[in-house]
Amino acid sequence: MDIIDKAIMHLLFVLILNPLLAISCTKAEEELIAFSPIISPKPGELDVQSFLLPGEEILQQEVADIDNDGDEEIIISSSLGLVVLSWNGYNYVESWRAEVAVGKKVSELNIRDINGDGILEVLLFEASPDGREHALYIYAWRDTTYVLLNPKGGVLEGHEAFDSAYYPPIIRDLDGNGIEEIIVFVERPQVKYLNCPVYEWDGQVYRYNDFFFVMPRFRPKSESE
Repeated sequence: MDIIDKAIMHLLFVLILNPLLAISCTKAEEELIAFSPIISPKPGELDVQSFLLPGEEILQQEVADIDNDGDEEIIISSSLGLVVLSWNGYNYVESWRAEVAVGKKVSELNIRDINGDGILEVLLFEASPDGREHALYIYAWRDTTYVLLNPKGGVLEGHEAFDSAYYPPIIRDLDGNGIEEIIVFVERPQVKYLNCPVYEWDGQVYRYNDFFFVMPRFRPKSESE
């Protein structure tokens, strides 16, 4: 037992036997207790499964400071969606959760700064079981909570996610300015090509900018010509 442990045990002993004797705690013991650090468990050593709901399975786990507070969060993609565990000064607690869209499953979790604002975004990719429908949800920290960066303008106006047909959205810096654009694939009825809208960060939102066409590499068997 080191000196810090002894000081804490002495204080507890005094308080339990007689609160009025608490003044007997020495100045040195007070300083040791006041400055005794709270040691946080390493994220890799934490039993994150205990934070999940019954039957919820872990698919992927990342560790990163996504709210820019200097402490690392544990970001988990699960069979039910997205879970964020944050350090509150004493232990890790569930601070935020997002559910997977109906009829889809999580396919990939990615953490990176795609819009160049210096804060990491959480990229959650989802897909339908048959691979025909894909979606990208982008969560970003704003002031006191996480917000959804949804597409503005074009065919995805009003959508919560960057929805894409047959292929997951592509995130790539197309113009070389250091800020990544988002390309999605949109099916056009009676046309064998896919429309590919491009969404570009304008400093506030991802807004529709341009599009091009590509030949899809596959279609479900039920739609094969």
